[in-house]
Amino acid sequence: MRIKHISTVKRLANLILGMFLVLNFGACKKWIEVDPPSNSITSQTVFEDVNTATSVLNSVYFKMQNQLIFGLRLGLVADELAPRIPDPFLGQYFTNDYQMESGIPETWNDSYGTFIYNLNLVIEGVSSSKGLSQNNKRIIIAEAKFTRAFLYFYLVNLYGDIPLVLTTDFKVNSSISRTSVETVYQQIVDDLSEAKANLPNSYLGTDLLTPTNDRVRPTKWAALALLARVYLFQEDWINAEQSSTEVINNTGTFHLEALEDVFKKTSAEAIWSLQPEFLESSDAANNTVDAKFYIPYPNSLPDFFPNNELLNQFSNVDRRKIKWFGVSIDNTVMPAVSYYYPYKYKFGNNYTSFFQDQQEHLVVLRLAEQYLIRAEARAQLDRITGSESAAEDLNIIRIRAGLKGSTAINKSDMLKAILDERRLELFTEWGHRWLDLKRTKKVDDIMEVETPKKGGQWAPYKALFPIPFSEFVNNPTLRGQQNPGYRETQ
Repeated sequence: MRIKHISTVKRLANLILGMFLVLNFGACKKWIEVDPPSNSITSQTVFEDVNTATSVLNSVYFKMQNQLIFGLRLGLVADELAPRIPDPFLGQYFTNDYQMESGIPETWNDSYGTFIYNLNLVIEGVSSSKGLSQNNKRIIIAEAKFTRAFLYFYLVNLYGDIPLVLTTDFKVNSSISRTSVETVYQQIVDDLSEAKANLPNSYLGTDLLTPTNDRVRPTKWAALALLARVYLFQEDWINAEQSSTEVINNTGTFHLEALEDVFKKTSAEAIWSLQPEFLESSDAANNTVDAKFYIPYPNSLPDFFPNNELLNQFSNVDRRKIKWFGVSIDNTVMPAVSYYYPYKYKFGNNYTSFFQDQQEHLVVLRLAEQYLIRAEARAQLDRITGSESAAEDLNIIRIRAGLKGSTAINKSDMLKAILDERRLELFTEWGHRWLDLKRTKKVDDIMEVETPKKGGQWAPYKALFPIPFSEFVNNPTLRGQQNPGYRETQ
């Protein structure tokens, strides 16, 4: 975790400067309308005002939505996506060859050096603030801990044992060893449990008072939804079912949408979303990062297309194949070739109205996943069919897609049916497929077949990413602790 050795005052000044640039040159005007303090920047000035304190969190959210690792790159790593034209940068993901120093370190460095550092800074600064009300302190700290837990969930699943950084103290951070997966998960559960208790029930604006229709700030329900996922990964079936049920039962806030409406910013299926930058001078910047990378320009071909086996797994009557994929036709070859591309988000490179409001936010957590989590938990608890069963939850998702109910009647068939449904429902979203292959211990069987098709060679150690070379220089305590199969030096 490359935590930069920089004074708190200087880092806070940089944060406020960054927010000032965002505010004046393109951030969403509806969400952040905070002028930076005109006096000298200190930790006191930043964390004495609710608007500037929450704006530090907002800056983290804005940057997180540009993290391509979660969708595009993990889709390439797994058996979801392929590039139409070979790309030397993304090729290392597609062929499951992560030896390159370029690119792979981004997730580690950004998560530790930018996101987690700033979240820990918020927790420390807000805790010592004398200007914020106790209620605002409670909410802001809960937001920061929720987001830290979200990032650690991905880090521990991508890298295995990782340094658990809970402070901004450079001396402490530069000598932290790797922490066991079990201990990191316990911290994640602790952070989410605290967030669940302290986050608001409803969606609020930056002032933490004004109700909003935008679902871009975490709530109690986001903490419960992420807890349900974490419990699923820990094989804690009872708590996974209980947490997902709490979210599903909040029918006044959440319900499944029609397929074409799932990813709109007004979607009642969204539990937590990230808002793209809003630039009046650029239509592309107003859209989600997924839309920018998947949707081709008019009269062009997509840069990425779905794995044929994924596409063929959809039946012809599955509405998701119709609603969630686009197609471009290459007429320069004979016979013409059709290229499908992910089309969950509709406003990308073909969206040319500069001054219209944003139509979509990047959905991080949504209700359909909660049904699938609960279905799997119930199957593991041997409640396969009937009332309050795995089949009941699975069929809710299938019927929305225009499919008949599942025919699975025993545990093994039901678990397979749920995993297959997760692949179809959650494709290209936040690396679900890659993480599902790993947690269900199917990654070697699948990737031994898929990686050679992609021009690479699979080995079991590739289920984890390498720790960046630079980390062993910045933190000598980590030397000798590289993940198996990888080098520590260039």
